[in-house]
Amino acid sequence: MPTVLSKRIYILLTQEMGPMGKFILKQQCAKLDIDPKKIEAKDIPRLSAVLPAAMSSFVGEEGARKITKNVSRLAVLGTDVKGADIYKKRARIDALNEIGETCRLRGEEEALEYYDQALHLSEEIKDAGRKAKTYSNIGLMHEQSGRWDEALENMNKGLALFRKMENTKGMADAYRGLGRVHWRAGDNKKAREFYLECLEYAEKANANDILGEVYIDLGNLYGSISDWPQSMGAFTKAISYLQKEKNFEEMGRAYSNMGDSCMKQNLVDKAIGYFKKTFSIGEEIENIRITAFGCVNLGDAYAKKGRLEEAERYNKRALEIFESTEEKIGLAYVYRNQGMIHRGRKEWGKAEAQYKKSASVLEELGIIDELAYGMLEWGNAYKEKGDDTRAKECFEKAIILFKELGAENSVERVKKEMG
Repeated sequence: MPTVLSKRIYILLTQEMGPMGKFILKQQCAKLDIDPKKIEAKDIPRLSAVLPAAMSSFVGEEGARKITKNVSRLAVLGTDVKGADIYKKRARIDALNEIGETCRLRGEEEALEYYDQALHLSEEIKDAGRKAKTYSNIGLMHEQSGRWDEALENMNKGLALFRKMENTKGMADAYRGLGRVHWRAGDNKKAREFYLECLEYAEKANANDILGEVYIDLGNLYGSISDWPQSMGAFTKAISYLQKEKNFEEMGRAYSNMGDSCMKQNLVDKAIGYFKKTFSIGEEIENIRITAFGCVNLGDAYAKKGRLEEAERYNKRALEIFESTEEKIGLAYVYRNQGMIHRGRKEWGKAEAQYKKSASVLEELGIIDELAYGMLEWGNAYKEKGDDTRAKECFEKAIILFKELGAENSVERVKKEMG
């Protein structure tokens, strides 16, 4: 059974580097005579000394330094902090929150265990800022799993603490989180109110990073109700703020979402241009997650263009990355793309199996808008096959979901597809 440190280091390296991360970890452990399944805190300094040189040719020197720094921070997990000074306890809280974030992105409920430990330690040392941040993270975990009440409860606790501390940037981030929960739950009016609150406090704090991120959120909100001019305008503003911070990762996300908005308007060629920007950013900064989303989006676009070999090539690369990082949302998109590719080849049984896998994951994650578009795509596949009964079932499910979101333009689009 791997130690907690072994498991976390393995996840960290594979999330950043894919299968190569696993290979490098085993290789360097062998050189240092460390069992890769039994890494202890005392092993971290030696491991951190050799990792940068081993990783730099794959993720660049800056990427290698970033990963090594995160590995070093994990050492606090194997250290007893009872009786330790406040600085070591703060470091442990930060590490627990970062590990929780890693687990959350992988869809692991284990994240709540790490957040709970961080919360208790924050209370012990009376660190209101870290306690507020942890409450916000717990809220994000519940939001991702579709537990709206628990998400709102924890995010409001975080907001109350930030407000008491008069922490303007923390309040902005908390308002953004509350907006996301309401948007995911289908309450666009309430979501927009919280996003506007976020903008107000982020501007006061000169927090360009949060301004960029909330404009992406606003772009997604407007896109979910098919208000495309507002959506694209918000994404454009997001990029202008993110450029100031040189936050290329979020810029990649913004371009990806701009492309997605174009796809939902059937502007496929325009979408490809945005997706290529996402892909290029991922390759340039050597971020496999951004690269993967660029690939999966290009796979979607090329499948819709009927360029199936190109679609399959990009989709295959995305699948390799998302399987290695175990990111469920990415896998849902890959499965849907593969359904479209099989549809293009008239392989109806294989197409149905892939659409079903995608819908199952999206339903589990509670991502309503993507599930709605997935049902629309699945319905069109049945329609093309000539199975009008099943096509109607998918279209009707899509209509119900779009109505939940208040996306009346999308409802009308589905009705047109039904004929």
